[in-house]
This record gives sequence, C-alpha cells and structure tokens, in this order.
Amino acid sequence: MKTIVCFLFVLGALSAQGEVFHSKVGEKVLLKCGLNSYTRSLTWFYNDNKIVSVDKSGRPRKGSIDITERSKTLNTNLEISRVQKTDAGEFMCEVDGSSQHHTLLVVSVSVTPSAELWLGAKATLSCQVYPQDKGKDVQLESPDGRKHTGSNKELNPIASSDAGSWKCVFTWERKTFTESITIGVREPTTPTTTSNSKSSTKIPCDHCAKPGNSGQKPSGDFQLLGLKWWVWLSIGIGGLLVILLIIFVIKTCRTIKRRKRRFQMMKNAQHQMRSKNYCKCDRSTAAAKPQKGRRREKPSALPLKPLLV
Repeated sequence: MKTIVCFLFVLGALSAQGEVFHSKVGEKVLLKCGLNSYTRSLTWFYNDNKIVSVDKSGRPRKGSIDITERSKTLNTNLEISRVQKTDAGEFMCEVDGSSQHHTLLVVSVSVTPSAELWLGAKATLSCQVYPQDKGKDVQLESPDGRKHTGSNKELNPIASSDAGSWKCVFTWERKTFTESITIGVREPTTPTTTSNSKSSTKIPCDHCAKPGNSGQKPSGDFQLLGLKWWVWLSIGIGGLLVILLIIFVIKTCRTIKRRKRRFQMMKNAQHQMRSKNYCKCDRSTAAAKPQKGRRREKPSALPLKPLLV
C-alpha cells in the first residue's frame, strides 16, 4: 500500500513539474499547458506575474508585464512571439484550480562579426542559454562532428571546413537540447596567373595582329572607343546638321520679329496722320450762342418829326 501511495505521489510531482520548452531569440514558441480544456477559468503566470486570464465566456484579461503584449492564448496553450532573453524563466498554467509548472529556456546562438565570413579572417561563435544561473554543460559541435567545450569558440583563422551547420548542445535537468546556426565561408576572388601553363584560353580579337601584317591594324577596321570610323563620321555630320538647323530657326525667328515690329510702326504712323487731318478740317465758325442771363437791348426810338401846318 505504501508503495502505491509513493508511486502516486511521485507521479503527481512529475506531472506538476510540467515540461521544458526552448526557443531561439527572435523566434516564436508555443507553451503547452498540459490540460486540454477548462470550464471556469484559464490563467497563465510568468514568475508569479499574471500574463493573461480567460473566463468561461472566452474574454481575455491581460496583465501589465512586457511579455503580455507578445502573447496570446490558443485554447489552453500560450503562444509567445518575438522571444527575448528576458522571457526565460518559470511559467505556470492554472486551469479550474489545477496548475501546471513549465520552464522556458531561451538560446542565443550568434557569430561575430556576422554569419557570412571570409576565408582566413577571424570570428567568434557564441552560444548562451538563459536563464544563465542554471545553464549546464554547454558545448559547440562543428560541422565535421567535433565537439568543443564551452559556450564560446574562436575561429582564427577561418578555414573552409568551418562552413556549415554548427550545433549548440546543452543539458537541462538531465535532458539534452540542441539549437543550430549556419555560417558560410567565402573565398577572396584574386586573379592568379601561371607562366608555365601548358594550355591557355584564347580570346577572339578582331583587331589583333595577324601573321603577315606586322602587327598593324587594317585601315578599314579603324575603331575609336569601340565604334568604327563611319559611325563617328555619321555622328559628326548629324551634329553639324542639327547646329545649322538651330541657327536657321533662330535667324528666321528674328526676321519675323523685325517684320512685325516694322509693320506695327507703319500702322501707328498711319493712325497718327488720320488723327491730325480730322482735327484740321475746314468748317465755318459757328455763331456764338447768346449768353444766358442777359437781355437784348431794344433799338433806340427814332426822333419825332414836327408836323407842318
């Protein structure tokens, strides 16, 4: 009986402990609660801080910590996008009074200066597991299968065998996890010449020297800047014609303007002559009108003649 009780106790402790999830920085991770449904409420906690709670109506109520803005519930699970280093830690899922504890490990695998390296240069490969206070046994595995103890590996100088997928292998509570990063190695492109080469690539050349012509170019194949002589001649003639056409247009415009100005001057002169003739026309002077307000003077009376008796 005691054995059965101890077995049930250990089983309950293991189920309450939950799972260990891991994700790389910047990626998305799904934390599974372990309980598939709820009837009253669902609440997710991060280090004893509430992330989100959902009641039986399905309406979510978010907390006030930073991870809340990047989290959402999918049924009873919690999805976190754009994972950051500070997201590593303990999570708890509480469903209708029952709780499940989980752990999120955040892994940062990087190459300095970049994931695209040059042959013979220097670089540093790093693998950091968060939270760092609990990380154990971090190893780096090269593409050829060799393992390097420690979270950092200096590549100096970089060889062609360093190109490929590097693995960051770490353990957590007796479980082994792996994250990988791919680096590329580029070779510098420098021209190399060999004087004792038996075979050489022949490049066709139209104007190169041929046997019998003493290395001189034929007169009919004269070229300047990749163009033959007749092309340059055509360009010169075309340019000269364009210049002559521009000069002709300018002179024509000036001639038309002068003619217009002369015609306008003649027209103005005729108009002035007509105006002067109208003013000097021959007409009889009109009699002056009597001024108003003055009375006409009556003619004086004739003197009376004496009567003859």
